[in-house]
Amino acid sequence: MDPRVNQLINEIVRIADQLKHDAQETAGYVQRGDKATALRNTNDSRDEVQDLVRKWQELTNLLNS
Repeated sequence: MDPRVNQLINEIVRIADQLKHDAQETAGYVQRGDKATALRNTNDSRDEVQDLVRKWQELTNLLNS
């Protein structure tokens, strides 16, 4: 198997783990009624979401080649 596949999978898992942490943190803010911080935290996670989508597409392209 192409070593880039394993590298991309590891990066995807790392990003997904970070997003899971961010989502749980945001949920804590929402539970405490701190909507402003929850929104800021959600906005801060947008780059990771975009990275995840990009890495997922790279993996798909690599597997299809």
